[in-house]
Amino acid sequence: MNDKIWYVIRNTPGVRLIVGAETRPIPLTQKEYDEMVGYIHDKNQRAEFAIPFQEGDVVLVKEGDFNGMKGMVTEVDPAK
Repeated sequence: MNDKIWYVIRNTPGVRLIVGAETRPIPLTQKEYDEMVGYIHDKNQRAEFAIPFQEGDVVLVKEGDFNGMKGMVTEVDPAK
């Protein structure tokens, strides 16, 4: 890290309160970095998309050519 990079970091909105104004930040160890990346990866893997509809539900179309029409859900495909 050189003085120009430190200036940019220190003057980024919201960062100053985290790293402090007078001291330079301490680099993460490889272990700390790996733990953070692993935690983020695990959280992303567990994220599931909730589908609020089931087959047989009656829905009101809000957009497109069929706007304002009601229809019945005949198939739920999470990939689509």
